[in-house]
Amino acid sequence: MSRLAEARSRGLRMHAAASATSDTLILRAGEGKQAVVVGAGPAGSLMAMYLAQRGYQVKVYERRSRPQRDDSKYSLRSYPMVISQRALKALAEVGAAPLCHSGPPAQGIVLLANGGKQPMASGARQVDRVTLGADLITEAQRLFPQHIQFLFGQKLADIDFQGQTATVTDAAGHPRRVPYDLLIGADGASSRVRDLMEQHLPGFSATTRLVAKSGYKTVHGLPVPQTPADANGLQVADMAEHPPGVYLYGMRKPGAKVSATLWKAREGTISGIMTGEEEVPREQMEAVLDKEWPQLPQGWRSLILDQTDPSVQQLNSFSKIVECRKFHGPRVALVGDAAHAVTSAMGQGCNTALETCRVLNDTLVRHNDDIDAALPEFSSSRVPDAHALQDLEYLRVLSMPRRKDAYKTWPERLYARMLYATSGIIGLLLFKLLPKYFKSPFFLFARLADPSVRQRDIKRQIQLLSALVMAGVAALVWALVRVARMQLGFA
Repeated sequence: MSRLAEARSRGLRMHAAASATSDTLILRAGEGKQAVVVGAGPAGSLMAMYLAQRGYQVKVYERRSRPQRDDSKYSLRSYPMVISQRALKALAEVGAAPLCHSGPPAQGIVLLANGGKQPMASGARQVDRVTLGADLITEAQRLFPQHIQFLFGQKLADIDFQGQTATVTDAAGHPRRVPYDLLIGADGASSRVRDLMEQHLPGFSATTRLVAKSGYKTVHGLPVPQTPADANGLQVADMAEHPPGVYLYGMRKPGAKVSATLWKAREGTISGIMTGEEEVPREQMEAVLDKEWPQLPQGWRSLILDQTDPSVQQLNSFSKIVECRKFHGPRVALVGDAAHAVTSAMGQGCNTALETCRVLNDTLVRHNDDIDAALPEFSSSRVPDAHALQDLEYLRVLSMPRRKDAYKTWPERLYARMLYATSGIIGLLLFKLLPKYFKSPFFLFARLADPSVRQRDIKRQIQLLSALVMAGVAALVWALVRVARMQLGFA
């Protein structure tokens, strides 16, 4: 049996073992309470499982149709994600074993331009957004069939916060009023729940700090290169040997107008996202590929051009950074992008979203499902960590070189670049000097994958170490100026 087959077999055995646990997982503290979850993405499905585990009767309303696993082959919004221990810990707590986790652990990113590799956090899993969402819905229905009901094609219209009633409409526009004891907003970066909280709840506010200027288009069905000759210099020869889910592949060059992140799909072909800062007509895309990526493997160029044509799909946004003053209102809480939307710059959106569900559940547990007492503590506990991640993400985006208008003024960009440059220098030095203790030159940011470390502490450490380096540089410059003045005879 091959290593890939063994890994898949282990994953399927784990999935089968988990299937033995269903409604027997339920803890009765929330018995008799009604919960409404708006949004059936990964955060919404996980939060529904946490609540069902505590005895809540949960209805999940989703405005889109139900996602299917096969949709990832064709979806215009499917993109790769790396799920770290922050997210995996939350999934394990509800007994979820999504099938997309059944393969071998992710190992890293292969840079196709030069064959270099960037490692991933230990135990991480590579998934795509559509498949993860579909699998978690399946897991929720399998584990808690008597406690979770999904209703698709249902759009949230309004919330009566005082009367604890949500109004949803079906595809025909027919309204229905749904009472709740707890309402969860898990409806994404453009959250309707959050908008209604801003409109009706004094003291609640949300600020859009940044809207990503870059976007992406998806490509699917690219043939796997079989020989080095297929690539003409692009380092893709190992793709045929790599199992799905083990590596991401980065097509990146300094100053390139179009870049790509690719992955090997489970059916054996290559999928990916092409990224750029503006819509590119087909004729210009042909010229860009000829100039920047002339060594594309055989068969890729025509498929990329056909699938990224503006008449086929428009540029999808990499979202935005939305900062909420708090994550709750009366009997309502926000999780995921509805609470703390981020861009893709640091790859932490889904990990943070699922961890927020775990924090909310932990708070409900501590208060024995006294919702009115638990929600304020949830905000006070989670907001500082979410804001810390958003601050790091914001500075990361500002630190990136841009070809179009910059997001903010040059002092902010300078500070962001100095922060990331100095943290990188420190990481590289410690990695070289003490490799036994520092496993990666990016160890400061690699700690974002560790659920035992709070994001606010990581931000504080990065700022402190960067400040020390900057202070050292300033002291050195001052000393050099002093020496120069003395040599020139100045007092």
